Amino acid sequence: MKFRFHVLGLPHTRTTKDFNACAYTQKALKFCKMMKDRGHYVIHYGTEGSNPECDENVNVLPNEVWEEVYGEHDYKSKFFTYDTKDKAYHTFYKNAIREVGKRK
Repeated sequence: MKFRFHVLGLPHTRTTKDFNACAYTQKALKFCKMMKDRGHYVIHYGTEGSNPECDENVNVLPNEVWEEVYGEHDYKSKFFTYDTKDKAYHTFYKNAIREVGKRK
């Protein structure tokens, strides 16, 4: 039996190997690969520039917004900064709700 998985990344990271200090980002990255390898249909929703192994990679947070909110912050030396009330999170939520709705 094959399933369709909707996997959401995080607004303050990109779902890539580069964001390896974020356990949740890495879980999303590895989950996409694991389910795809098992033959399931995987849809990832995330920040532009994410590159998980999936059938469909939906950009719900444009680079422009991500750069505006987090661009100057050096997450590699100062860890991550985020606020669930910031523009990146609100943009991600709004767009993810719309895009999941189209595919459910």
